[in-house]
Amino acid sequence: NTCHSKLDAAVDGTACGENKWCFNGECVPVGYRPEAIDGSWGSWSSWASCSRSCGAGVQSAERQCSNPTPKYGGRYCLGERKRFRICNVKPCPRDKPSFRQVQCSQFNPMPYKGKLYSWTPVPNNINPCELHCRPEDEYFAEKLRDAVIDGTPC
Repeated sequence: NTCHSKLDAAVDGTACGENKWCFNGECVPVGYRPEAIDGSWGSWSSWASCSRSCGAGVQSAERQCSNPTPKYGGRYCLGERKRFRICNVKPCPRDKPSFRQVQCSQFNPMPYKGKLYSWTPVPNNINPCELHCRPEDEYFAEKLRDAVIDGTPC
């Protein structure tokens, strides 16, 4: 087949015979264009794990535009590729560390400017969805994450 090389199909529009050209790896009459195939959604994935074990987290599911995949100028699927729902809404036990505290303490084993600290959350009214923490027994605070984990009140 003149529309295939060792490595790949010839470029669409390459001449392959009298009044013929390559299209999608096939030698077809010049001007031939198959009908457009619009894409359609595949099934939803199962829900991902919840971002929190209590106090309201978020989980997501997604689907692909692959049933079929759009071809020959067909339209891409309409609608959502990803969906979200709230999960584990039961309140967290009062004696447990807050979700922000848990996120700050994830930085405890990482040296900061050569030292290890025990981090605790600090409120930030300007950007409440950023994670700001300060070392216990110190008088400075640092932004440790641009955004708190999904499900953190902010």
